[in-house]
Amino acid sequence: MVEQLWTRIGADDLLSNVSQKLCPGSSATGYFKHSSFRQSPLKTSRTFPNPGTRLSESCSKPGRVGHLFDPRIIVVIGQLTKILDVIRWHLNLSSVICHLSFYYDPMLTSERLRLRPWRDEDLPAFAALNADPEVMEYFPKCLSREESDQSAGRIREGLARRGFGFWAVEVPGVSEFIGFTGLSIPSFDAHFTPCVEIAWRLARNFWGFGYATEAARLALAYGFKIAKAEEIVAFTFVENLRSRRLMERLGMTYSPEDDFEHPGIPEGHRIRPHVLYRLHRRAWTG
Repeated sequence: MVEQLWTRIGADDLLSNVSQKLCPGSSATGYFKHSSFRQSPLKTSRTFPNPGTRLSESCSKPGRVGHLFDPRIIVVIGQLTKILDVIRWHLNLSSVICHLSFYYDPMLTSERLRLRPWRDEDLPAFAALNADPEVMEYFPKCLSREESDQSAGRIREGLARRGFGFWAVEVPGVSEFIGFTGLSIPSFDAHFTPCVEIAWRLARNFWGFGYATEAARLALAYGFKIAKAEEIVAFTFVENLRSRRLMERLGMTYSPEDDFEHPGIPEGHRIRPHVLYRLHRRAWTG
């Protein structure tokens, strides 16, 4: 688990760069990856030079962990592992998300619902709703079982990598899987991207009970409170009135100036014209 997390956040490269700047020719990553250091950098059996040792002297034997730095510097650098989860996510997303948790895939709960990580047992029910023409009315087409499983795989990978995404929606005591709801980062280019999107897709048998609204409010709370998104958007086909009404219940606002042609849908397709709804953190009521 620790090794997977270390690789995911790219800590080797970060700590290597820091160590080279502070002590050219040395290599610190092997020591920082040692679990006992991350648990408590002050409780270690390693031997260090005396606090008064000059930095140049402690660098005299590159590669020997016990002679890297003054121990006071070791303690300072150790704090890097505690602040990695508040480093801004760049790659054109720093303006969208200011905080991101790498440490867990959360389970969100409300009075009636549970938004949780996916299970293999969810795949048949997911395939069934993706094959339902009524559910998929405003999508380019229904999905085959293989296409549905591939979609679920991408969703699960996104959840594991980001800590948020499209959670599986469960109604305890009623159904273990009714669809998904959550947040994503669209991969296409438009006038409003990069952005954080909220979306949902529930099986037809569970429409009309308020589940989509309840689940969406959980996702919004996570997006604004935990992921620290400044704005969350939603979009759909112009004539998808059911989804548009849900967006309005969530407090999202629509402007005709935001209308767009979805680049992921072929030109001339009837569902290519889309509307965009926005909700800014300042307007969110929780």
